[in-house]
Amino acid sequence: MEDWRLTTMADWAERSGAPFRPLRPAVRPARDPLDRLALPCPDYVRRVADEWSAVGEPARFVATIPDALVVGPHGVVGAADGTLFYDSFQAIQRIGECGFTPAQALPAPPDWEPSVTVPPALFGLPVRPGPVAGRRLAGTSLLVGFMWDHNYYHWMLEALPRLALLDASEAGSVDRLLLLAPRHAYKIRSLELAGLDPSRVEWIGDETVACERMVFPSRICRTGWVSRDAVDWLRRRLAPAERGGSGRRLFVSRGDTANRRMLNEDEVFDIFRARGFERVASAGLTLDQQIALFSQAEAVVAPHGAGMVNSLFMRPGGLVVDIMSASYLNPGIWTLCDAAGLRYQPVIGPPARDGGDFVLPAEQAREVAGLFKAPA
Repeated sequence: MEDWRLTTMADWAERSGAPFRPLRPAVRPARDPLDRLALPCPDYVRRVADEWSAVGEPARFVATIPDALVVGPHGVVGAADGTLFYDSFQAIQRIGECGFTPAQALPAPPDWEPSVTVPPALFGLPVRPGPVAGRRLAGTSLLVGFMWDHNYYHWMLEALPRLALLDASEAGSVDRLLLLAPRHAYKIRSLELAGLDPSRVEWIGDETVACERMVFPSRICRTGWVSRDAVDWLRRRLAPAERGGSGRRLFVSRGDTANRRMLNEDEVFDIFRARGFERVASAGLTLDQQIALFSQAEAVVAPHGAGMVNSLFMRPGGLVVDIMSASYLNPGIWTLCDAAGLRYQPVIGPPARDGGDFVLPAEQAREVAGLFKAPA
């Protein structure tokens, strides 16, 4: 058999006759012009501004793939005829180095831009297509999992909201929901809150699984650039009765993480505590507790990390302060705030030390804390 072919699901469906339901073409949504910061960050704004205005959202669709393959735990999808689907990758920047040549001209940035490098072995696939020796799943499988969804940010904002593309019959008629290892309780609970039956979940580990038929909802945004549609859907499905607001001010700790810690967190928190902030650790809370907590917040301050995702449950107009080192400038939370109607303030500290850990000078912390009135 010839080498694997890389193509899009739309092109493959047109040639093969497989079911394919287009929903929306690629778009470039309007975004905040980045000029509304209480404390200026001109260098960072310049760094982000050009990309901010250019990044689009890919075309949306739901495809049904007979004789499908899913490569775990990465979520890459293929077909038994030797096709790999470009639409299922989040990591294709150097795909050519693995010996793969696209079967057609693939979409160009910014509507579909690769994110990171593909491992040289391309997820352990054999050099040439052939029969799958692993599990074979009869009936219809719905692939919910997506590469990097072991991270709370990518699960909540990029993987789970793909379910919004399904109609009730598609979601209700599948035999199982395919999720990618590792197993996380928040994945199961979020599916349950979204109205799906978690008893139908089947996990995919480090293996290639053959599916008699697979339903695949497309990506709805490029990694790190949050869609307003995703935020709206998450609010409706996961927290329809929340976001009442009570004026709480949250300082989200990263003290229990392995990297990008703020080494003087206690010192910085003491400065914010005087402004009415309470320290919380999202990792120690259930999903329901996190939703309830953040729905009561008017302000969130945190070292940059996935725990800030829960800001989407705040009432629009709330303020999110994103503390980063100069060594790790990531606009992911900024794009979340834009999509959620929240105010955003980046704080750029000195370059990080080994492992990404950093120190925020006390004078910078005091300047940011000055944005908040002290409690009466």
